[in-house]
Amino acid sequence: MQIQNEAIAIPVLAPHSGGYVSRWASRATRFARQKPLGAVSACIIAVIVLAAIFAPVIAPYGYAEKAGAQLSAPSRSHLMGTDRQSRDSFSRIIYGARATVKIGLGAAALGTLTALVIGMTSGFIGGWYDALLQRLIDTFMSLPGIVIVLSVVAFAGGDTVTIILVLGFLAAPGMSRVIRGATIAVRDAPYIEAARAVSATTPRLMLRHTLPNIVAPTVVVGTLAVGNAILAEAALSFLGFGVTPPTPSWGQALSVDRQYLQIAPWLAIFPGLAITVTVFSFNMLGDALRDVLDPRLRNT
Repeated sequence: MQIQNEAIAIPVLAPHSGGYVSRWASRATRFARQKPLGAVSACIIAVIVLAAIFAPVIAPYGYAEKAGAQLSAPSRSHLMGTDRQSRDSFSRIIYGARATVKIGLGAAALGTLTALVIGMTSGFIGGWYDALLQRLIDTFMSLPGIVIVLSVVAFAGGDTVTIILVLGFLAAPGMSRVIRGATIAVRDAPYIEAARAVSATTPRLMLRHTLPNIVAPTVVVGTLAVGNAILAEAALSFLGFGVTPPTPSWGQALSVDRQYLQIAPWLAIFPGLAITVTVFSFNMLGDALRDVLDPRLRNT
């Protein structure tokens, strides 16, 4: 009997795991064929994230280590030159990806989760709850966001957690409008009415039947929010309210080295390119995901 049980377990598990791998591989191939720019953007994002994770392995120098002469031009020994403190700019950009990517992904994740809770409950429950919540969101969105961010960061400090919290909660109201609209579009669908007819509770209707059908717009707005958060962090760092030195970030590099634009323009060009390429990649990936996940745009 023991041998028979082992023989039964093998054919059940092997095809099941292989089926998932082949299914995801097929989806990835189809996505690359339909949206090549989105696929290239996803690859660029993967490279940036991996570079941030393995920065100590990739960077030839530490981010605070003196590596040569001051303000030396890009060369074979220093691919992006050195800054005014003789630090290798390439190494600092690699290490700066850690703070920039962490803030971008963290703020987008927090904002998306908050927006999902606000938008889904507001759109599904409706009535006075929806009206009250939307007026509060209108009031919050009328406030100048940059003033709120600068005030909070100046008071609480420019650590990574504070910046993630501020940027995440500031992004949530606008994102919740998109999710609310998607929720309203599906809340009166026949399958929701059928579930309601068999006495399904409101939490079950939202989590089991509504949430899976608003994943697509949620993923899209979350992806686009990453680029917005990276730009916001760069602006904060440029103004001197971002990540606290000596921890490097791309916006901080632009702020510190802008005074050397005439004699060492590469100090600002390379971090600026890093910000541009990263934000562009996230935006293109968000557009590609929108086209793929929306049935009306799949063949465009």
